[in-house]
Amino acid sequence: MLIGGWYGMTSCVEASSSLVAIDVERDEDEGGTVGETFTDYRPPKLSLGLPHPDPVVETSSLSAVQPPEPTYELNIMDELDQTKTLSCLQIETIVYACQRHLHHLPTGDRAGFFVGDGAGVGKGRTIAGLIWENWQQGRHKAVWVSVGSDLKYDARRDLDDVGAKCVQVHPLNKLPYSKLDSKAIGIKNGCHKAKNLIPDAGSQPTRTGKAVLEIQVCLWLES
Repeated sequence: MLIGGWYGMTSCVEASSSLVAIDVERDEDEGGTVGETFTDYRPPKLSLGLPHPDPVVETSSLSAVQPPEPTYELNIMDELDQTKTLSCLQIETIVYACQRHLHHLPTGDRAGFFVGDGAGVGKGRTIAGLIWENWQQGRHKAVWVSVGSDLKYDARRDLDDVGAKCVQVHPLNKLPYSKLDSKAIGIKNGCHKAKNLIPDAGSQPTRTGKAVLEIQVCLWLES
């Protein structure tokens, strides 16, 4: 499995719902509506897992937008019930991400999922849970892109916490910059680190960034 952090590209909330939320928020701003700006967030359509250990809030306008019906059943749910390692919020994200990944775009590419949670919600552990769910389905390749190679240790910790101790993590910065060949480097599963694929104006993409893009393209072609 290739680990090198971000696991998606599209939100599970339909675009029309997002527009509704934006319109409501604009009306509140322009009309000077008096009331609470934020409300406590709890999964409205799932009752899986324990409450999140830290307070989590969302804007009052977004709280009026209901998410789609959850239809995906997690293979790791029995394990999570025993270990208690993921909160209800993290489990909700994994369910909707897996549900979204079942769809394919008009181009034939598998649909992605964007995780936009703020600090403290535990995005790393959520990604680890998502990788572990896919691992149980026989999909043993993932690319976890992070800003620095030292975050490999955080990825390792999160994978261990969700029960994915058998998933190996291979830092991409330790691999040669030549064409990645699993036979040549002796790694069939694993990788971690990529940045600066789209650098600032006037500079060139790094070889690390281009290598990770090549890995992602290969994975999409095999999905």
